[in-house]
Amino acid sequence: MRIVIFGAGGHAKVVCDVIEAFGGFTVAGFVTPDPEAATYLGYPLHREETFLRTGPAIDAAAIAIGDNAVRWRVAAQIRTALPKIAFPALVHPTAVISSRAILSEGSIVMARAVVNAAALVGRFAIVNTGAILEHDSRLGDGAHLAPGSVVGGAGQIGDGCLVGIGATVRPGVRMAAGSVLGAGAVAVSHLEEMAVFVGVPAVRMKQRNQTRTIAPED
Repeated sequence: MRIVIFGAGGHAKVVCDVIEAFGGFTVAGFVTPDPEAATYLGYPLHREETFLRTGPAIDAAAIAIGDNAVRWRVAAQIRTALPKIAFPALVHPTAVISSRAILSEGSIVMARAVVNAAALVGRFAIVNTGAILEHDSRLGDGAHLAPGSVVGGAGQIGDGCLVGIGATVRPGVRMAAGSVLGAGAVAVSHLEEMAVFVGVPAVRMKQRNQTRTIAPED
């Protein structure tokens, strides 16, 4: 299958590594709004507007954009322009995925990450390098577990959330949609509003002034 990668930054490099290690796909290139070169990592670099209108025939796409809201928006644009395209779940071969876990379309699990029994990874969600999603937990649509972060058993990470580098969510704790847990922070109780939380234990630092853009019904 021919797959194209949307995005051409640092995160896209890691996604490309996952695809090459995953096997079964031929990388047809990268797509970005304003390409500054003809190639990226040795693959063709396409202008997004042109590609969505007249691009080469491909079977699948991976969205390699770290920003949750932008990643979700790009997914919607691709689906509108290329309705037959597939968004496969991608897993690095060094990741540990329970046979009882569920990976949704467009999700990606990076090297040495763990997704344990009965955990759910939502659509276009990222389980980044070395992150752990424990048993019975839910990572919402368009959410992101940053490298080294941990969600304890039965944790509930809302749509569009970011759990920062090295942050920890205590078992059974839920995060409201669109909320952010800062790097190294520890959520020991529910984070009930769309805000940024930092520290140990995590406390509200500031409200997030943006409209929620990720929803299961989108």
